[in-house]
Amino acid sequence: MRFPGFLLLGLTLATPAWAETVALAPIKDNTIFSESGTLSSGVGSDVYCGRTSGANRRALLAFDLSSVPTGAIIDSVQLQLTLTHVPTDTTPRKIRVFRVLADWGEGASDSPLGQGAPAQTGDATWLNTFFPSSTWISAGGDVAVSASDSLTVGGLGSYIWHSAGLAGDVHGWTSQTFANYGWMLIGDEVNTRTARGFSSREGGSPPQLTIYYSVATPVKPTTWGKIKLRYR
Repeated sequence: MRFPGFLLLGLTLATPAWAETVALAPIKDNTIFSESGTLSSGVGSDVYCGRTSGANRRALLAFDLSSVPTGAIIDSVQLQLTLTHVPTDTTPRKIRVFRVLADWGEGASDSPLGQGAPAQTGDATWLNTFFPSSTWISAGGDVAVSASDSLTVGGLGSYIWHSAGLAGDVHGWTSQTFANYGWMLIGDEVNTRTARGFSSREGGSPPQLTIYYSVATPVKPTTWGKIKLRYR
């Protein structure tokens, strides 16, 4: 028996998907300081990464992704940060984004201009995931071997990291392939006076993670008999 072409097409179409977008601010962020295991900046208005005249700073960011369905297809991801502090040496520097492998905390420490403040209970530090008891396996934070993305930043303003690596991280988190502990920003730690400050979630221009995703819509199964009846 032969059937009209449009009927065959109706049976072979892929499951439709609806595109969605969600924009998120961090649920926590922090800066850790290499010169001391007791410094942090949990509620500071900026997070820092890079090197000062003799020590390193690394920034931590984490987002609540519960609004993205577990089975969503992650189409693309954008991480937007606003650069608020630049050293005297304004040479553009690369900022890399690494997936964090252990949970960490944001306490009540408040550091002015990236100098570091005494860590408070629950703060992440260079040595601690949660000050003063829980520690990283490796000083400076436990992160993936390879960066998920990198971007060269220069003067003040807004910058967007956008890569398949970031989308892969978000897919892994939303599909529960691995735990969501957020990202770490690591700047130029070879040259001195390369540290950059970005607005934190407590600052005037908080970080924003924009996720573009698709959700498949289930198609109700049918039979040739029902199709023939419908189009008779």
